[in-house]
Amino acid sequence: MEILVSHWALQVAYSFLFLSYLTPEVISLRILLILGASWFVVWAAAFVSPDGIVLDTIIWNSAYVIINMYHITRLLYKRRPIKFNDPCYEDAYELFESVGVSRYDFQTLLAVSSKRILNPGDVYISRGSQTQSLSLLVSGRLDVSTTSS
Repeated sequence: MEILVSHWALQVAYSFLFLSYLTPEVISLRILLILGASWFVVWAAAFVSPDGIVLDTIIWNSAYVIINMYHITRLLYKRRPIKFNDPCYEDAYELFESVGVSRYDFQTLLAVSSKRILNPGDVYISRGSQTQSLSLLVSGRLDVSTTSS
């Protein structure tokens, strides 16, 4: 029985796939998958047969390249530097950052939230009232008191 080894271009493609399984970082994983799929395309287009190409391999792996490029673009967009337009949000973000919330996700939370400014003596919520919202005291002081009715 003769042992055969696949073409070197195919081995390069497999090597990139192998490395993608080893990387814990998502962008690196996507880059390695793009490189692997690109080498599958090279192999299918140039080295399989002098008489033709392996069209299904080219189509599938080209689709994989496009999908991974889309995801890399999305991931890089989410990692871009974000500056909050209100300085008090920088301090509030530190609380969320400590539990793993990204600046992008915090900005998304701010986009669907409303800022409420209370003056001295204003009542935020009364006893017996219910709320469905998350509230943060960004600056100032809030007195909590209970009185019997």
